[in-house]
Amino acid sequence: MTGRTLQQILRQTGTDHFYLMHLSYGDRSSREPLWNFAKRHRLIGLSFRGIDRRWDVVSDAKRLALTSTWRYHFEKFSSMEQGDVVLVINGQTDVLGVACVTGEYEHKEGLSDDFFSHVRRVKWLQSYDWADRKPAKVGGFRNTILRIEDGSPFWRLTKVNLNLRSQVPAKVRH
Repeated sequence: MTGRTLQQILRQTGTDHFYLMHLSYGDRSSREPLWNFAKRHRLIGLSFRGIDRRWDVVSDAKRLALTSTWRYHFEKFSSMEQGDVVLVINGQTDVLGVACVTGEYEHKEGLSDDFFSHVRRVKWLQSYDWADRKPAKVGGFRNTILRIEDGSPFWRLTKVNLNLRSQVPAKVRH
């Protein structure tokens, strides 16, 4: 199946939203090794220094010490549902891949050297090689993760031809 758009995937899954997720550098000088790890291990993730356990067991004091933006990131990431669709981007210029969430939210401190410690398992519906990432203007997005619904300026990304190769697994369709 080629030529599929995010809009077609959302119709297939019966959802009215997707998540836009920026692949951050973390503590690294390049995103490429992070992206290769994400593809190989079928993961998406995020981290923040000092948040060293699952979000649902982080103390109120630690949560309140974070900016409201980071609290939002952790709330959204930890509350994604299986079947949710995630568009992963590189900065504001390229799409790296499209994933369907297949696993529960986990904290895996052992991954922090290679990736991020807060992770979700995914099925990649499309994952571009770093050198062949899909150009897409995502101007104005300066966050780590954002839930996108119809009416958002980023909803236009649902119409970009992403040449999706895989179907959403039947067991995660809503």
